[in-house]
Amino acid sequence: MKELLQKLALFFLILVLIKIPVFLFYEDDPMYRKSQFAKQEFNTVFVGSSRTKFAIVPAYFDLLTEQKTKSYNFGIDAGLPPQTFFWCEELMLESSSLKYVFFELSGGLNVSEGYVETWREFYFADYSRVLKYLNFKESMEYHDKLVAGFFRPSLTHTANRIDRNIPWENVFEGNELKKKAAILPEVLREKRGFNLLIENEKEDISAFDEFYWNRILRLIKIAESKQIHICFFIAPRIKSETELKMIQPIYRRLDRKYKSGAAHYDEIFYQDDTSSDDSHLNHKGAIEFSKYMAEVFKSQN
Repeated sequence: MKELLQKLALFFLILVLIKIPVFLFYEDDPMYRKSQFAKQEFNTVFVGSSRTKFAIVPAYFDLLTEQKTKSYNFGIDAGLPPQTFFWCEELMLESSSLKYVFFELSGGLNVSEGYVETWREFYFADYSRVLKYLNFKESMEYHDKLVAGFFRPSLTHTANRIDRNIPWENVFEGNELKKKAAILPEVLREKRGFNLLIENEKEDISAFDEFYWNRILRLIKIAESKQIHICFFIAPRIKSETELKMIQPIYRRLDRKYKSGAAHYDEIFYQDDTSSDDSHLNHKGAIEFSKYMAEVFKSQN
């Protein structure tokens, strides 16, 4: 038994030694975004998941705001709360140039669908909160994925080169995934249905997440202390009924001055020719959504 434990300890030591250089020197997607954001004095940032990453073309947005904004798309693949809260807080606290923040309301940790914080973004302050909402089987899956995440690098920004942060002269040329996924029309109709229900369905009070709401209030408090206007928006293509129930009560409680409205459930965002896959817009769709968000900006400023 002692010999087995020694071998296991040696095995994990070797894995840690392999991981350390990657952990210390590899620039994962959030780190890459932060380094790019720090290179210029952006006054506007969009923070959210891959839906934000695919849906906003900063150069076109700035064109439509008549250059009142100089914006950056900080959308991250699988970027979900609580990670997005921390990224947004860091950007507001560390940047002296920020005036406008657009924050995507999205679902949180979903173990069954493979979302888990990487070790770099894993915050122990949220650890007990996460486990409280999981049953035994889910908590074991969570731990397994957390450990697995520690022993592999996050290669998202090299694996997926979609980036809407392009020069304005290339604004209508965007890059896309080489192979477009097959999209069923009924899937797009279902996605649109979820967005329609944000404002058109009776609120499910039982789904209200106090922790989520308190983090939203904290973002607002930081924004106001830094004289930043913060606006919460919902990207097209809500993933599931579970996500709908999570973000709808939050959206409903927000004061109008802090939210974009959910009018972007327009049919144009749920068509094959504006789709990269069933969950994301392509460049044509992103142009349309950037246009919508520019109108939101003008109405609030």
